[in-house]
Amino acid sequence: MSSAVKRSVLVAGMRRTYLRVAPAAAATASATGRALVLVLHGSNQSANTIRRYSDRTFDSLAGRGAVVAYLDGFHGDWNDARVGSISAARRNEIDDIAFVTAVIDDLAAHDRVDRDRVFIVGFSAGGYMTIRVIHEIPDRIAGAGLISATHADAANFIGSRYESAPMAVTMFHGTSDIFVKYGGQSAWRGGAFRGGGVVSAPAAAKY
Repeated sequence: MSSAVKRSVLVAGMRRTYLRVAPAAAATASATGRALVLVLHGSNQSANTIRRYSDRTFDSLAGRGAVVAYLDGFHGDWNDARVGSISAARRNEIDDIAFVTAVIDDLAAHDRVDRDRVFIVGFSAGGYMTIRVIHEIPDRIAGAGLISATHADAANFIGSRYESAPMAVTMFHGTSDIFVKYGGQSAWRGGAFRGGGVVSAPAAAKY
């Protein structure tokens, strides 16, 4: 049975936390090490929230030999790929790319993670952070998953200054999503969470 442990890494003088779910001690890793799956929560959530919200679905990967890490955002949010983000992480110029990198390095050092098999999944705002990660450090990520997150439009995209690199990406998006609408336009209902313009889910899939 997999176990869950709260871990932390020091990033730019700040202690950042994540929840690690690893295979049972008796489970053997492949010759190259274990796959790693990073999970990023949505706005105003936490590592524990997304773990519960997903009914611990990602935990099952630990039963198949992978290490799963649920990362905690800064005050429940991320410094993501949208220019129009007004999150606390953006206002405080939090380096979440360095955080993701530090978690990968920490788990590679202590849990026999294979650096060539690191995957990242993000829900909603975590999806927009995932988009930033795969643009800024594509050499550290083997594949990604986006849940309820499309893609910032050209004027709202921080990652436009980075060269595109081929990446395997799986997208899940409901046609009735009322927060990040399937058809695009400004993210979030009623301006409660403003993030700037985003494209439609089909347009994001073509990107």
